[in-house]
Amino acid sequence: RRRIRVGVWLRRVHKKLSAGDKTVARGSGYSQLPNLGFTTGARLMNLHTDASGAVAAARNIAPLLAETSKHSEAARQVDRRAVAALREAGLSRIMKPLGHGGAQLSLRAQIQSCIETARADSASSWLMMVCGAHDFVLGGFPEDCLQEVFKDNPDVLIAGTLAPQGKVTRAPGGWMLEGRWQFCSGVDHSPWLMFGALQADADTD
Repeated sequence: RRRIRVGVWLRRVHKKLSAGDKTVARGSGYSQLPNLGFTTGARLMNLHTDASGAVAAARNIAPLLAETSKHSEAARQVDRRAVAALREAGLSRIMKPLGHGGAQLSLRAQIQSCIETARADSASSWLMMVCGAHDFVLGGFPEDCLQEVFKDNPDVLIAGTLAPQGKVTRAPGGWMLEGRWQFCSGVDHSPWLMFGALQADADTD
């Protein structure tokens, strides 16, 4: 189990939360987890403008992904070389907002690129797919939230699971989040978590 102190952005229709096992969330912004050691990217030259470019980039890194596959399996986490390759190829920016260093391409571009990476290494492709989905969800969050998440590293990965396996209630200064999430794809490579929960006092804002 993991206890994490975070800030929460909450929407009534679809709960999008950063969380831990049992957390009081205070303030209006996200609080980051410790630095996990990846480098900040400014690789705008790899910012794809269409699906074909993203797919070609996925094919180009396929040999490296295949090479790391056995190591990822043995370590029970995606090899850091594979994660670095996804970033260097611009694949971590496919679904990120255009105004925040992302390519903001279509879901088709994301899916087709994931198909290509999956041919080489299913674990890398899963990580790319899940984190891309979280980028897509986060794109609907308030602007100040997007600034906080993406301003220092447009290549950042957002780990988590959107399955609403916890509950959130109001608490002094913020929110109380409780629950157990069996999966957290990308947690070994991300300073952010996005978890789903149901609002217990749903009649409040």
